[in-house]
Amino acid sequence: MPFLGAGAVLGAEQSPANSRSAAEPAGLALLTAPMAPVNTPLSAPSGISVDSDLLQWCLESGNIPIICPVGETRSRQSLLLDSVEVTAAVSRALLPTKIIFLNMTGGIRNSGQKVLGNVNLPADLDLVAEAQWMGHKEQQQVRLIVDLLSRLPYEASAVIASAGALLAEIFSNKGSGTLFRNAERMLRAERLEELDQQRLVSLINTSFGKTLRGDYLASIRPRLHSIYFSEGYNAAAIITKEPVLGGMPYLDKFVVSSTKKSQGSGQRLWECIRQDLRTLFWRSRVTNPINPW
Repeated sequence: MPFLGAGAVLGAEQSPANSRSAAEPAGLALLTAPMAPVNTPLSAPSGISVDSDLLQWCLESGNIPIICPVGETRSRQSLLLDSVEVTAAVSRALLPTKIIFLNMTGGIRNSGQKVLGNVNLPADLDLVAEAQWMGHKEQQQVRLIVDLLSRLPYEASAVIASAGALLAEIFSNKGSGTLFRNAERMLRAERLEELDQQRLVSLINTSFGKTLRGDYLASIRPRLHSIYFSEGYNAAAIITKEPVLGGMPYLDKFVVSSTKKSQGSGQRLWECIRQDLRTLFWRSRVTNPINPW
């Protein structure tokens, strides 16, 4: 359902420096819009308001709203707005779980022109924000995404992708482009006293659908190598020292909460283990999804 005028959905407050005469036709800004540079608003608004009730009604009626980035002031003037700012305003109003921005490059490219696959916040924020190879427009977009994700539910994410890869982004787990998401920190402990043992056991029991032996933690205490776990206890790996294979570390447990699957928690946990350990071994069924790793 297209909202071409968008005045019913978007409101704009015009800054005094750019205000027009009230006698000027309301449609003039819209009529001259094609002459303006791409992504440049005809008049810089000091704020964008969104009629979320109208958008909610559209969604609940089974339609996808398409919004033209044109807002209407109180004096009935039409202003061409920055589409990125409009997206941010709509997101703050609707609180979506995923926001997709489209560009021509398929995401953010590094100095080697390779698309960055994932940006985990806040861990990767400094790395991206201070990158010399990012243009001003990309830095502006990254700052906006970081601000948005800080206001949205924790599980929300934002993606910068190309239009040609949009279907892969929407319908596949692999996705496309540069994915921004809030990510739990991965922590490491070498003693059971350094973590919440009850939450660890609860994660394992829930993930495997079985109950651990009551003496499990006590049994691994003397041969514990390390435990990797996420800050919110949604993923964990228990590694022990066994008297085989020259004392090579043994991956005793690797669990990810069902609520965090497909969100990259398992991959980040695995990467932390690989950074610290050159080799390790484990036992599993041939159908276990961890084997390809």
